[in-house]
Amino acid sequence: MEGEQLKQLRKDRGLSRSELGREFGVSEHTVAKWEQGVNPVPLSVERLLLSSVKLPISLEDLSELQAVAESSGISLEAAVAEVLRAGLRQIQAGTSTLPPTSKKRGKTKE
Repeated sequence: MEGEQLKQLRKDRGLSRSELGREFGVSEHTVAKWEQGVNPVPLSVERLLLSSVKLPISLEDLSELQAVAESSGISLEAAVAEVLRAGLRQIQAGTSTLPPTSKKRGKTKE
């Protein structure tokens, strides 16, 4: 990932350099060096950022999931898939803690 890409992802998320740094446990100065291309963006940071852009999940939650995946010896992708499957089973069983939405999908009455 290039520094400009990181900068754009950070701005798309509405984060300052210091906020992004806090999420990864680094200083604002470190984030600035990544964005300026002085230091390369670590692969772990890149993977978390790119994954979080595709899914509506906080970097904190994704980072925690990555730690659990690593300690379990599975990939982050496999852990995300398992969490999604578990959530789907809860929704199907009616045991989800998600609030209902006002929009219903499916067939409409004519």
